[in-house]
Amino acid sequence: LDHGCLPVPHVTVRRFPDWSALEKLLGRWQQLQVKDVLLIGGDVPEPVGKLDNAMQVLESGLLEAHGFERIGVALHPEGNPLDSAHASNLQKKLEWAKGQERRGHSGRLYLVSQPCFVPSLVNSCMASVHQQFPGMESWVGVAGPASPKKLIRFAQICGVSAGLRMLQHHGLKSLASAATPERLISEIENRNFHVFSIGGLEPTLEWMEDIKRMYEALDDTLPPSPLPVDEVEADLRGLHHIDP
Repeated sequence: LDHGCLPVPHVTVRRFPDWSALEKLLGRWQQLQVKDVLLIGGDVPEPVGKLDNAMQVLESGLLEAHGFERIGVALHPEGNPLDSAHASNLQKKLEWAKGQERRGHSGRLYLVSQPCFVPSLVNSCMASVHQQFPGMESWVGVAGPASPKKLIRFAQICGVSAGLRMLQHHGLKSLASAATPERLISEIENRNFHVFSIGGLEPTLEWMEDIKRMYEALDDTLPPSPLPVDEVEADLRGLHHIDP
């Protein structure tokens, strides 16, 4: 915030021991005037306490009570190894968003996909979501510039099996081309991107600035827009950066 950034902290639901711990953290963020949050179940097989899934938190009303105006939830084009019912759970979240819209709170919920390494999968998934829920705001997760080793480790953690197989099958040539995501982004139909800075914050910011300059060179009608830093939403052709 001191640098003019828009923080988007992550709420990892299964890692909270109880509701009190969650409320305490939300209260701290409220004091900092944080308005945007990414709500995810978390990468632990079993919950630490009674909080088990993002839907519990959505229905509790705690986020609204603490002043959050925008809530991101996860989309899994490649599935979720820790949630076999991820498709039906997503449906519940989207129905919740519809209920919010009926109460005059449209635009509160948005989708952020797991990191994408196979454009055809995310394109198909996004098309399906938008067919069911036209106008739903959605962001495609992409890994920012990183070494091949970090890319593979990140894919393993996120459970993107198809992406991992692609990276491993095509070997070093594929990994080298994946080290910076320009080619990947060019094949994705959704133009909103959520960039995970797995290679470090500074390299990711430098890459984002390069992309900005590229767009400005290609389209002189694009208004100048400073890139916010770290866990940020940037108004640059839908480029959205969140540091994991």
